[in-house]
Amino acid sequence: MIFRFFFNFLFIFYFGISFSHAQVIQTGYRSVLHNFETVTKSLSLEIEESYELFIIINSAEGPTPTNAFLPNQHMLVVGKEFGASQVFTRDKNNVITGVAQNNLSLTDLLESRLFAKAKASSPVLGLPFEWNGLEILPVSTGTRYHFPTFSGIFQLNWSRSQKMQSHNYSDPMSNALYVGYFYHDDSIEPQDFKKNNRDRVSYLAIHGTPQENWNLLGRTRASHGCARSLPHFSEGIFRVVESLPAKKVINLDWNYELPHVDKAEPYRLTKPVLIIIFNGYESQST
Repeated sequence: MIFRFFFNFLFIFYFGISFSHAQVIQTGYRSVLHNFETVTKSLSLEIEESYELFIIINSAEGPTPTNAFLPNQHMLVVGKEFGASQVFTRDKNNVITGVAQNNLSLTDLLESRLFAKAKASSPVLGLPFEWNGLEILPVSTGTRYHFPTFSGIFQLNWSRSQKMQSHNYSDPMSNALYVGYFYHDDSIEPQDFKKNNRDRVSYLAIHGTPQENWNLLGRTRASHGCARSLPHFSEGIFRVVESLPAKKVINLDWNYELPHVDKAEPYRLTKPVLIIIFNGYESQST
């Protein structure tokens, strides 16, 4: 009897783990991590010119290298000045080196009353503060060995963001802005992505988080894949996106983490928001 019980326990334990792992594979969670140089080289000038608002996140943790574009576990939100075609400055290898002058920072983008409220709500963190002249916000991204925040360049999934919206600051995912990307089983070849019925829309989002999580922001990975931020600023960013008029932009294929123009629909009328996520730098192992 004891032997049978022990055998059953081992059977359930082993195959239970195997089944759970198979579920993760079936839903297609992909841990794609690209560094800053890889991601920014893939952003063409044509795509940059097509969009108006850029949300950039560094999902790496640990010490930030000197002269980095953005510190680890931080987010930059920048808008295009009226009439401007580009937001970023680049080197000869097409790697982004900075933000061009006269573009819109957080203080320019957020309505002044909401900005003041957001800033006053976070005195302990002393926000916002500057990195190389840019106002940035601390975030917590997905843990490396649980559900890491994948890297790439993505359109905003505005329809899901609207459908799931919550402006309640106590909500663990308040003011969520969802990334436009499909999960895939790793065994599926790229050319077969659209044929496979296991595709599903990503649940990765940038969202506010309750106060009990604030002490981890800007310091370490702590989420299940999303990028957590301060709820007051998250609401402000959500409102900025909400107020943006729809625009015909170069339409990115949601089957890829690095930009591929959707051949079936090269242009699309949508919110001109681009989400750029990278994991550290070439000189940094994360």
